[in-house]
Amino acid sequence: MRVTNIFLFTALTLGQGWRCAGADIALEAPQSQTNAPVLAAELRHEGGEGVMDSDWVYMVAGTNRYAFLAPAGMRLDVAGESRVVLRNNDLSCFLTVRVIDLTFGEEVNSQYARQILQAEHSNATVLQENGACANGRTGPGLDAEWSGPAGVMKRQRVAYIPCHNKVLEFATVCSPESFAAGQRNFSTVLLTFRASDAQGKLTINHISSKL
Repeated sequence: MRVTNIFLFTALTLGQGWRCAGADIALEAPQSQTNAPVLAAELRHEGGEGVMDSDWVYMVAGTNRYAFLAPAGMRLDVAGESRVVLRNNDLSCFLTVRVIDLTFGEEVNSQYARQILQAEHSNATVLQENGACANGRTGPGLDAEWSGPAGVMKRQRVAYIPCHNKVLEFATVCSPESFAAGQRNFSTVLLTFRASDAQGKLTINHISSKL
């Protein structure tokens, strides 16, 4: 069953119909050649009595644990050393979540977002700056557009949310025609995203099937 962003927003803000549960994640983040923890991720289909069937992405990076609801029609594609990628069936839209190390004293602002964009896509044009919220924290974001291989246009919405000693990058990259759907998927991820606390405990909210 497709969960709309309006439904998610109502459930999150009013706290009605959600069941809170500690997520027992068996994932272990592998070690890189430098002995620094890298990212592990998996997609789990969850449901049961009183709980709506849904797909959740679980991530582990060192002692940090994360989870978010996978938007309808999106599947887990790859998980690299720092980034998880979801895609739709026709490859017109991608969602990514990346864990970035935060340098002591580094300020996460609009200039931070622009610097990362220009480093990855030197020909990108910023369409607008915006902000975002996930897991009770806020950060800068922007919409941008660039020409990819063979002149194919791509449009991106990206946000950077500080979390503990990391920065979480959320992004959707789509064709211009699929950008509206990409924005909805992007909102679903941010609204449902949860991070573990300082003790490494992760608590997620499952949607009640009785709503």
